[in-house]
This record gives sequence, structure tokens and C-alpha cells, in this order.
Amino acid sequence: MRILGNIEHPSYLITVLEMNKRLSLQIEDGELQQTYRYRDGEVEGVQGIKDRLDEEMLRGIRQVFDKMASIKRNSGLKQTDSDDIFPTLI
Repeated sequence: MRILGNIEHPSYLITVLEMNKRLSLQIEDGELQQTYRYRDGEVEGVQGIKDRLDEEMLRGIRQVFDKMASIKRNSGLKQTDSDDIFPTLI
């Protein structure tokens, strides 16, 4: 996988990747990440991805990030202290 380029955005880190002639759009917001894959020939390069990344898609991405954050907050997973991770060795 190689990085073809980045797309500037005030809130997200947006990266366009290529692997096996297929492009992926990766969007990161802190600890959360979304990836959208495109079939070979479906889009052409970084500009083709930029052209698809319109306000409607960005609104949908925001909604998915909000849902992901909510699921993570409400997952019931508690943080463990480092002392709880490893047994005490004598």
C-alpha cells in the first residue's frame, strides 16, 4: 500500500492510498478511522477522489464518526490500570 496524496481538511486527516491498482480514501478523526475503497477504474487518482468528496459525503462521514464515538463511549469497556494487566511476579 502506498500513499498517493493527502486532501486538506480542517477537521480530518484525509489520505488517498493505492494498493493493487485500487484506490482507498482513508479519513481519520482522532482515534477513529473510516476507509472507503474504490474498484479499479472507478475513480482516477487523487483528483477523482477529491471530486467525490463533496459536502453530502462529508456530512455522512461526520454522522458515522458521531455514531462510532457514541458506540465507543457506551461500550461498557472500562479502562484498566497497568497493574491489572500483568500478574505480580516474585
